[in-house]
Amino acid sequence: MGSIRRWAVPLCGGWLTLAALTAAGEEFAFCNGRGMIEALSYEGDLLDVGMDVRVALPGWRSFGGVSPWSTKDFRLTERDGRKEWVGRIVVEADRTCLCTIVLTSTNDAAHVDVSVTAETTFDLEGVYFYFRVPVNVFSNGHVRVLDRGGVVEEALLPASLLPNFRLLSAPARSAVLTEPNGNRAVELVFDSPTVLAVQDDRQWKDPMYSVYARFHAGHLR
Repeated sequence: MGSIRRWAVPLCGGWLTLAALTAAGEEFAFCNGRGMIEALSYEGDLLDVGMDVRVALPGWRSFGGVSPWSTKDFRLTERDGRKEWVGRIVVEADRTCLCTIVLTSTNDAAHVDVSVTAETTFDLEGVYFYFRVPVNVFSNGHVRVLDRGGVVEEALLPASLLPNFRLLSAPARSAVLTEPNGNRAVELVFDSPTVLAVQDDRQWKDPMYSVYARFHAGHLR
């Protein structure tokens, strides 16, 4: 825990990359009105996914995310293939953060840059990034987290919710979630190593697997 003031929290150290690990083909990311990726397209087939940035108060007694119920004033500007969303995350009535999301795309990847800046001073649990894939597609597949030296840790994506719904946690630079037939995967690549965790969101009645990371937990000066 710590305090967050009027300073920027650059998530992922800059760039997050999402890519389909498949043969030749075009990959595109589809976003909602707040810049969160909701679907990936491969050869005309849409894969529903989820993405969120959350700012949590100590003990998660309250939090705000880039969701309809906790955002306001989001605006989109576009130029030369670059999309930028700017708006506010409402953590509590008197605790808000300015959030900027920048998306650029290539034929096989979407590059996302996210920053969060507190507009007042308040204690917090952390600033978190989440990326989700659907259970009905990835069940019985596997997830690996990797650093430059190779696989750090890996786990099965279970067909049924297990008592231990937290599947793995390890310092790494990337995570790869692969379908059970191995034909399609989603890769997330971060600028610098961070602790990446994977959980089964069916624990909260949400049929998704999440990769998440906490990008800030200390006092910003």
